[in-house]
Amino acid sequence: IVDVFWGLGFVVIAWTSAAVGDGYRSRQLLLCALVTVWGLRLAHRLGMSPARCARIYGSGSGATPTSEGAASGR
Repeated sequence: IVDVFWGLGFVVIAWTSAAVGDGYRSRQLLLCALVTVWGLRLAHRLGMSPARCARIYGSGSGATPTSEGAASGR
């Protein structure tokens, strides 16, 4: 359950750094937006159950119809 907070932690750090740091404001906001998208995606992906991951992203066996046919000698 702690893994889910890694992505959210990056989001908090990015926005905190932008708030207290100096520099180009547009660059800070762009970087914060990108980190926010990535961090939320990471938190969502790590928070999903293994069964749901397999259903959405496939079984993870890496086998394709082509490689299965090659393995069986067809």
